Amino acid sequence: MQNGERAFYTSENGDRWLLLAGEDVVSVRHVPNAASGGQRKTYELGAFLIEERHSAQNQALRALISSLTRTEESHPAAAQE
Repeated sequence: MQNGERAFYTSENGDRWLLLAGEDVVSVRHVPNAASGGQRKTYELGAFLIEERHSAQNQALRALISSLTRTEESHPAAAQE
C-alpha cells in the first residue's frame, strides 16, 4: 500500500477530513479549524464508516471510494500493477 493522504471533505466552518494510507492501515483524520481549538481525531476506516454514517463527511468519503472503484473498473490493467 502506498503511504499518503487525501483531503475528501471540508465543512462550512473549515474543519477538514483526510483519508490516510499507511503501511498496513487506512484511516480517516478529522482536523478541526484553527479557531475552534479542537483536537485532531483519527478513526480506523471501518469505525468512521459506522460512527459517522449519517454525516456529510461520510457521504463524501463514500463518493470518493466509489469514484476510485469506477476508475479501476474502467482501467483493469492499471489496477493490477
